[in-house]
Amino acid sequence: MDPKDKFSFCEDGDRPWINKYPKNAKFRPSDQVYVCVPGTTTREGPYKVAAVKPEKGLYKLNIPMKGDSWLTEKELELYDDFE
Repeated sequence: MDPKDKFSFCEDGDRPWINKYPKNAKFRPSDQVYVCVPGTTTREGPYKVAAVKPEKGLYKLNIPMKGDSWLTEKELELYDDFE
């Protein structure tokens, strides 16, 4: 990574600062995940992640859902082949 991506220097000679890293997504497109039912231990799936909005921590799965539904990381659990 280029050091210019990590540090910012002011033109006026003020102190340099470290730029914040963008939020990384917990899951990626094509990852298999379970949908966790809130308040229970019930899981549905596994389903594949179809789209990600990493800056908001939102995920769309490859299943038909009501409206334009996006799920949060708290609602998903990574599928484990060895479970």
